[in-house]
Amino acid sequence: MRRRVKGRKTNGENSVADPTIAEAVDTAAKLLEEQGIAEGRRTAQLLMMHLLKVEMAELLSRGKKRLTPDLQAPYSGLLNRRLRHEPLQYITSRAEFWSREFYVDPRALIPRPETEHIAEEVLRDFPDKNSKLRIVDVGAGTGILAIILALEYPKARVIGVDLAHGALEVAAINVSRMNVSGRVELVHGDLLAPVIEKLGGGAADIIVSNPPYISLGEASSLAPEVIQAEPREALLAGPTGLEIFNRLVPQVAVALAPGGRFYLECGAGQAGDVKRIIDAEEAVKHLRAVPDLQGIERVVIGERRS
Repeated sequence: MRRRVKGRKTNGENSVADPTIAEAVDTAAKLLEEQGIAEGRRTAQLLMMHLLKVEMAELLSRGKKRLTPDLQAPYSGLLNRRLRHEPLQYITSRAEFWSREFYVDPRALIPRPETEHIAEEVLRDFPDKNSKLRIVDVGAGTGILAIILALEYPKARVIGVDLAHGALEVAAINVSRMNVSGRVELVHGDLLAPVIEKLGGGAADIIVSNPPYISLGEASSLAPEVIQAEPREALLAGPTGLEIFNRLVPQVAVALAPGGRFYLECGAGQAGDVKRIIDAEEAVKHLRAVPDLQGIERVVIGERRS
């Protein structure tokens, strides 16, 4: 991170000047771009913001200041982690979802913007935010959906379920940070089994889920940041990618109240299969599929028959 200053010598040696913050960011951005990492400059800036604990405006205003020696090695360490394809969100422990900042680490899947479509559709179908809804988030992960829906529906009772103890620990951090501890309950268990045991059948008004839906055959095509760093159990469903839907939908039919709705995120090209899985279950029916910004049918919505 240091550069030599021409024309100046100390004890017979060229002195080494500390780079400015802007210069250090420029160097990091070039290294990232050379390694084919997208948004190299933005990533270099975010790493520096994380190191200095500042926001973008302050980072830019401090660009001409020197990056002191005690900060150069830590910045290089952060940069090297990203060059090894560790996700930026895990390096900074930060991920944005629904215009809020959540804590993340390798124990749970990094939130994706596509999952926001689930929250959007719930709000569209249930416009009364004062409703005392009973909401279940299956495969809660970082807790983003459970927390967002608790914030949007302050009178709702929300349960987040996950089979991974580590993911529940991450979710608990976010529940505490978002001040919804009294309204979001985190439960360990497999899919809806603990909820049915806790509440009985027909108790949930809304069930949301972003389950594992990637097939084993697709694993090799995933970016290194994904398959090497994120928990495989939160990504891979099995040979077809539909295994979790096959298990979850029959449980949804038991857990939902009559007229209750469920929202399932799925992978590209899976919506038709998910609809067929739903329609094969007598107690539920599919209503619609919602495309993401790329036009891929991303969320399949269904309803418990009355």
